[in-house]
Amino acid sequence: MKSLFTFLIGLIVLQGFAQQSEPAVLSTETGTIHGTLLLPEPAKKVPVALIIAGSGPTDRNGNNPYMKNNSLKLLAEGLTEQ
Repeated sequence: MKSLFTFLIGLIVLQGFAQQSEPAVLSTETGTIHGTLLLPEPAKKVPVALIIAGSGPTDRNGNNPYMKNNSLKLLAEGLTEQ
């Protein structure tokens, strides 16, 4: 978890704070974590929120084969706007 937090902070520092959405990949000894990095605007220090989709077939946006609601995507976008 510490390496993931360091990875996210590093991405924020490297990318600045312009509002953007881009893929993020963290390779670890036990596997690879794929995600999406959303950064707010304007440039200022911001807290970091790590949203974990859950288990099973749920994707990073909060969707599964039986339901598409983009709940986690909407939550991330709402947090980015705040």
